[in-house]
Amino acid sequence: KKGFRWRLSKPDRRRLQEILDLFEISHLAQSFPFDLSGGQKQRVALARALVCKPDILLLDEPFSALDTLLRVKLRRELSEIQARFDIPVIMITHDP
Repeated sequence: KKGFRWRLSKPDRRRLQEILDLFEISHLAQSFPFDLSGGQKQRVALARALVCKPDILLLDEPFSALDTLLRVKLRRELSEIQARFDIPVIMITHDP
């Protein structure tokens, strides 16, 4: 949107862009939550958590609102992210 200015340092901007690219959500950076699908909201939420460089990710039913195919895809991506960022993940789920 016009007039948008980064309020982040250059290293933080690079990290943010890396995470947006990793989650394939760069095109959503200016979107509002009501414009996003369930899968996009999940990606944005996880990306937001990682930008803060957490020591651990605590996820409570992160895929509950998604269809089966998207759940499988996001679980695989979460595993890749866990390995890439070398971050422990605790996930609560009722999925088998």
